[in-house]
Amino acid sequence: MYALLALTGEADFHSINFNPILPMILACLEAKDQDEDDLNKVCLNLLKNLLKKAARARELETLAAQFELIGGLNCLESLQYSPSNMVYQKALHIIERYYGVANCSIFAQL
Repeated sequence: MYALLALTGEADFHSINFNPILPMILACLEAKDQDEDDLNKVCLNLLKNLLKKAARARELETLAAQFELIGGLNCLESLQYSPSNMVYQKALHIIERYYGVANCSIFAQL
């Protein structure tokens, strides 16, 4: 995950293959283990970086919809109940910024 986080900072949006990345992020966010908070923070940062990069490439609707279709939005909503305030804040920020009312048109097409 750390390698992916580093790569998303450097790579061109169109050179990233999201098919394996989005499900991997989701699986890690849903994982229940002793390092859950740290893993969640890294995954949420990775997701935020990908969404930010997608917005700059004018592909936000596509990426956000793909993540939502695999259950990502439901997972983000459940992370709002995390005992970690940092995880809660990061999940809430992504929901508000990339899935908020201003972006409702993303899902009208589905």
